[in-house]
Amino acid sequence: MLGFYASWIVLFAALTGLVWSFQWVVQAEFWVFSGGKTRPGAVAVNSDGHAPAKDSTTINQVFDQFRQRYHDAAVLTLSLPVNDSAPIVARAYPSSQQSHNADYCYFDQYTGKEIPVPYLGKYADATLAEKVVRMNYDIHVGAIAGLPGRIAMFFASLISASLPVTGFMVWWGRKKKKKKPANKLSSANPLRLFSTR
Repeated sequence: MLGFYASWIVLFAALTGLVWSFQWVVQAEFWVFSGGKTRPGAVAVNSDGHAPAKDSTTINQVFDQFRQRYHDAAVLTLSLPVNDSAPIVARAYPSSQQSHNADYCYFDQYTGKEIPVPYLGKYADATLAEKVVRMNYDIHVGAIAGLPGRIAMFFASLISASLPVTGFMVWWGRKKKKKKPANKLSSANPLRLFSTR
């Protein structure tokens, strides 16, 4: 019985988990929620390589600017550029329990200016399909419903993991159970049981 009720929760974890394993699931999900559009690939965001040599304080200026803009955010993160052309990536999470509604901002590592992007940028600018894509992880771990959702997903996963063990125990118990002797009355001729002679 526990497995039956847990299956309704684990189903969401299984379906959202397919996104990380199969590219056709990713495209199908976006196609359904976008009305037949193809999901964009990775957005190429580059810093201006022709700008003057970067100032060592640019990263600090970007962070101060970002922190002032999102002073109510629960979590702020800043990723340093991985090479000479990559941008500074800043993320603002309204809640520490969820990640789908975060704002992603990109800044030029040389000038500190923000670089606008058409996809996976600010949550307010996201389309329905992009919001669904963003929700994949939160649905997968139950965070979409906050802490109660995480707890429910944990116990549903725990129950699912126990099903092979409990299933084996049920099978082994039935195998060891002795057969009951047949009831003599039930095997007798029913006409003779109700005979009036």
